[in-house]
Amino acid sequence: MNLVIKNYFTRKQSALALVDVVMALIVILVVTATVGYFYNNASTTAKLTDIQSNLIVLRSQIAQVFSGSSSYDELSNELVLKAGVVPTVFVKGTNIINQWGGEIDINSTDDGSGFTISVSDIPDDICIKLGAFQPDSWLGVEINGSNIEDGSVTALAESCSNDKNTLIFTAR
Repeated sequence: MNLVIKNYFTRKQSALALVDVVMALIVILVVTATVGYFYNNASTTAKLTDIQSNLIVLRSQIAQVFSGSSSYDELSNELVLKAGVVPTVFVKGTNIINQWGGEIDINSTDDGSGFTISVSDIPDDICIKLGAFQPDSWLGVEINGSNIEDGSVTALAESCSNDKNTLIFTAR
């Protein structure tokens, strides 16, 4: 009888140990997933803030370099790289690249009175926030070929429909 009772408790204890291990693994998975989720959100927010601040710097630096000129006709990626006005976070060799690996192209407007900063490969979750960024500071914002009037959130949401969006900011 003593052996039967001992055998019963040994099996019950190993079943409890297995349940404990499974519960511990579940807790570890939940904690890991939660940390990963918040890290991803923090990383996305940091990239958004970084591109916003660097677009301000780039716009200001270009305007300063051309302050004595009557037009922006000569403006190009090569010129702004040579002039050293591109924030270093965007410079990858001889290319200007954003945080998501897309190209940044800087050109004169058709009439030479202003310039455009085109930013490609912007993810959907960033597109609306970046498109709504400082609407009064730009002469225009275009997303995937659609002109955004007055920072309209509806227009932004409708235009930011690709996995990789292209935004064009026009300035003077």
